[in-house]
Amino acid sequence: MVILIADDDRLIRFSLKSMLLDIVSGNTKIIEAKNGQEMVEQCAQNHPEIVFADINMPRQDGISAIAQCRKLSPATQFVVLTAYSDFNYAKKCISLQVSDYILKPIDCEQLNELMKRLVKNLTDTQETRNSKFQVDLIDLFQLWDEAGAKENEQYEEKSDYYGFVFFIDCANRSELYAKTYRNLLANVKVLGSEFIHKKLFYAILNSKEGVLRTIFKDEGDNFHWILLRVSQICANLSKDCLVSCFYVRKPDLYSLYLGCEQIEHRQYLRFLYPPRKALALPETEEEKSVVIFLKRVSDLLLAFQDVNQIRYRHAVNDLQHMAPGTLKKINLDYISQHICAVIGAKVSSKDLKSFCSSLLEIQALMYRQANVHPSGKIDQIKEYISQNYMDDISINMIAEKFDLTPNYLSKHFHEKSGVKFIDYLTNVRIANAKRILIQNSQVSIKDVAIMVGYHSPRHFASIFQKSTGDYPSEFRRNYQRNSGEDGGKEGK
Repeated sequence: MVILIADDDRLIRFSLKSMLLDIVSGNTKIIEAKNGQEMVEQCAQNHPEIVFADINMPRQDGISAIAQCRKLSPATQFVVLTAYSDFNYAKKCISLQVSDYILKPIDCEQLNELMKRLVKNLTDTQETRNSKFQVDLIDLFQLWDEAGAKENEQYEEKSDYYGFVFFIDCANRSELYAKTYRNLLANVKVLGSEFIHKKLFYAILNSKEGVLRTIFKDEGDNFHWILLRVSQICANLSKDCLVSCFYVRKPDLYSLYLGCEQIEHRQYLRFLYPPRKALALPETEEEKSVVIFLKRVSDLLLAFQDVNQIRYRHAVNDLQHMAPGTLKKINLDYISQHICAVIGAKVSSKDLKSFCSSLLEIQALMYRQANVHPSGKIDQIKEYISQNYMDDISINMIAEKFDLTPNYLSKHFHEKSGVKFIDYLTNVRIANAKRILIQNSQVSIKDVAIMVGYHSPRHFASIFQKSTGDYPSEFRRNYQRNSGEDGGKEGK
């Protein structure tokens, strides 16, 4: 938190700063200004959370300085300092929506109570702004997931955006996997809650494939601190699971969205690096032979989790025939750690031959981890969607409701249904939207959007147009025109 004290009296500044240092926490920075002009400059540069401003200052008075600072730092709370209990000053303060009005000399107990109120207001305001950021971000990412087009009218400003995408290597059908996912989610939420006073917003969401993402918007200079904390989360979770993380840093949300998609597309690169860390996604693609090797490792792990022995043996066979030079660019020890986390047995990393031999020796272990396939739950989920498509449904919410992890649900929903979860949900919503548009011509497009689960009519229209080829209003007009023409032909 940053506090600015603006007063031309050096002793007042010193006294107030001393009292504040006894009241506020150690991570608070207190800066000073000795006139109104400096106060405006400090607000423009530091965007303080709280400003104590004297009424009578040289170069620029406190009232006009506050009015100017309001435009430069809208979220700042202002407290007026004055030795004059003049009602006219009080009226001006009210018109500027200052947080309080305190008389000199300042009473320490009064200041303590004031700071409690200001900090609570700050926390409430930041939480409200962060909630809006999260809702808007999820809405925007879902639009790009479903419509596949850039519509970035809502977030045109440039900022520092960070996207962290997490991957868990663990026995996919075990309770350990679900426990690790829940712990990861809880730790990320705790991390986000620590940002209230750091000029930073965060949102937690799952991709259309059920992969956990955390997005940060940084209005300060917190990147290195964030990176350290995320790496600590990855390192401190279950010893029996490996949590890896790649991140991208972009100047706008659409570039960040594409960056997160790229992380998921290239997630096999995690096998190249030490696990339990947050790493920047490499900007350049690896050599083709390296990518093929890593993709075969990924195929092998998926085959093991799916208890598909034929696919498993094919993957091992492909690895056995890789060019010897490929291994010079790969650390088999890192790969073996990931494999051990999924299979539950150590794999030799001495050389390629012993590596593949040990993979063949432990393939029978896949049957020990085989549980009941959640086919019945997929049918239940479809039924739930058909009854609740108008609600705020997400893959994360459905996974929690049916006791599955999001990426596991995504994978097996696609496997059983032949369509991705988000596409199935969209199809159900659009089918019902078409029914409403046809049956009731009096319902507005905005109301139709809400009735089928979309908060934004603009997003609904984009997704409807992608699905049907027409925007909702065009679809309704075309149906009415065609129905009228058909009716005329029948009448003749």
